[in-house]
Amino acid sequence: MDAFNRLIGIHQDRVYNVALRLMNDPEDALDISQEALCALFRKIQSFRGDASLSTWLYRITVNTAKNFWKMRERRGYYKTVSLDHPVNPHEEKSSPMEIADSNPGPVQKTAGREMVSILEEKLGELSLEHREILVLRYTEGLSYEEIAEILGDNLGTIKSRLNRARAELKDLMEPYMEL
Repeated sequence: MDAFNRLIGIHQDRVYNVALRLMNDPEDALDISQEALCALFRKIQSFRGDASLSTWLYRITVNTAKNFWKMRERRGYYKTVSLDHPVNPHEEKSSPMEIADSNPGPVQKTAGREMVSILEEKLGELSLEHREILVLRYTEGLSYEEIAEILGDNLGTIKSRLNRARAELKDLMEPYMEL
């Protein structure tokens, strides 16, 4: 148990950061981190040592996030509703709801912070498949080989998916780039 507690101490921040980048929500990231670390505890006996423990734990974290995402999709969590139109068509139309502006304040509007904020927002708009590969490559700094091992795909597939993910993110960021 002592050794496992040390493992958690070493890896918990990285597990949380991967989950946060994949889900873009701190509370979801905590849930996923906890579930991934519990899965590690339950499955540690099946660790074969074919890969490093951290690579195996990344794989558990990514799979836990995928399962969480799919469960939410099935429950309709990601559906959007217009605030300008009533949900019930029999309700009479009232004035549109107004929501407070969530843009950063003057202190936060430095060029770097604003671009990071936009980038994180656009990263959140990508499919989970594209988001996970960008996070593993650029946030976690993993090699193509390590990503292939974590995601269970061959190297060519990883390179191709990474290329498509970068292209999609570039298209989303295009309006914010200076010419």
